[in-house]
Parts: sequence; C-alpha cells; structure tokens
Amino acid sequence: MSLTFDRYKLCVLGTKASGKSSLIGSMANPLAAKSNKYTMELFFVDVPGHEVFSDDSIRYITDSRVVLVCIDLTSEDTFESIKSLISKLKASKDAKVIMVGTKCDKANKKKITREKLDQLRQMFQVEYFECSSIDAQQTNALLKRLIDLVE
Repeated sequence: MSLTFDRYKLCVLGTKASGKSSLIGSMANPLAAKSNKYTMELFFVDVPGHEVFSDDSIRYITDSRVVLVCIDLTSEDTFESIKSLISKLKASKDAKVIMVGTKCDKANKKKITREKLDQLRQMFQVEYFECSSIDAQQTNALLKRLIDLVE
C-alpha cells in the first residue's frame, strides 16, 4: 500500500539575516500544526537574501501557493526594502502573500512599530503574523493558517 498526499510549495522571501531559515526550521517541528482532513507536505523554498530583489527572484516563486515575506523587526532597513518586494509580488503573482515579522522576541531592539506594519498590511491587503523561532505558539498559528490556505 502506497501513501499518497498532496504537496504544496511555499516560498519564503526576505533580506539577508531576516530570520527566513530560522522560521522554516521552527515550522518543521514534528509537534507543529496538523491538517484534520488529510496528509499533506509543505515544501518551503528559502530564497537567498541576496537574490530576493533580483529579477531572477520570480523563478523561485513560480507555482508557490503562498509567499511569506519575512521582515526583521529589529531592522528599519529591512522594512523599507520589503515595500518594493511586496509591490512586485502583488503585481506579478497570484499566490497569497503573508508578511511575517521575525525576531519579535527581541522587543527591546524592535525598530519597526506596529502602526507602520499595519499601514503596510492595509496598503497591500496582506495578512500579518509576528513570530519568533523560539516561541512555538506563534509559529504554530502561522503554520495553521498556511494549512488552511492550501487545503
């Protein structure tokens, strides 16, 4: 008897050191959210930070159901760069775009206000989650949402 399941591609974008790889690693936890309907495989593509803003970055997101855009909450430069990236994604891709504020556990180093994030979220009509790779509860909420989106 062979096991069959659906496989969904999700792309993770963000500037260098924005927490992309840590986010993916925290969602790979075997205790993470599960689908009640059937077995599925979520295939994450971690796009290198130096390639995110190149014209070739579109090849990474081809066939992705969801694109996660990581924003390092401790870096104002990341926030400014992400605006153009989300604009480019919304113009060229049908995949669902979700902004993910990373490193939220470093509240004393936070440089991006919630008001700025809300403005960006509303401007582009995207969902927003804040996560820390050390807090499974926040990461599981995002993972549950991803499962809902691909089911």
